[in-house]
Formats: sequence, structure tokens, C-alpha cells
Amino acid sequence: MSKREDRTAHWGTCEDEDCMTSMVIYPHPDAVADLPDEDDWENSPFFVDCPVCGSGMDWGGTDHPADILKNY
Repeated sequence: MSKREDRTAHWGTCEDEDCMTSMVIYPHPDAVADLPDEDDWENSPFFVDCPVCGSGMDWGGTDHPADILKNY
């Protein structure tokens, strides 16, 4: 399996019902490694807060980036 085939996109929605911002986090196609698992984000300063309102994100699932992003 090539590096490009072994990729994960994490998607979620803001926990604040008045905001509901959606976000997809994915590795650049040329990145050497895939993203870390969601469990590794819990104490990380990255990928935790909504970029719009600052609330937490409810990470809903994972897919291959090509299933979510056009021309990945």
C-alpha cells in the first residue's frame, strides 16, 4: 500500500448548537506520515477547539481524504 493510500481524514462538528461549524482535518497528500489518532489530540493544543467560537469539537468519524475532498 502506498503512503497516499494510507491516509485518514477526521471530520467533526462544533459542540455549540448555536455555532455548528464543521471541520475536516487531513494530511497533505505529500506528507510522510498520516495524522495521529484522535486519542492523541486530547491533551494537544491542536485540533481541539472550534476555530469560530472556541468550543470543543465533536469528532464524528474518519474517512479517506479522497472520499471527502475533491482532487485529493
